[in-house]
Amino acid sequence: MVILKNINKINSIITCEYYPEGKDDKGVGNITYDYVKNEVLEKKVVPDYDDYIEVYFNYALKRLKRMTSMGKFEDDNYERETVAYWY
Repeated sequence: MVILKNINKINSIITCEYYPEGKDDKGVGNITYDYVKNEVLEKKVVPDYDDYIEVYFNYALKRLKRMTSMGKFEDDNYERETVAYWY
């Protein structure tokens, strides 16, 4: 599970913080994503969380991409926080 918080959109740029397992005791990751170009502009992974450090980033990014494909960012009434689960 990864929680995405402080989701913001300015033009085609989406930024957010993500929290592995919903905790911030070991740090927080950040993503800056241009959904028009489908390009990650900046990423900060959570340091020393565990061996799956990139997995949390990948699921957070996947959730943002899904939100864009569903049209969630077409107006300013989008979720500021969301959760991505996997098994």
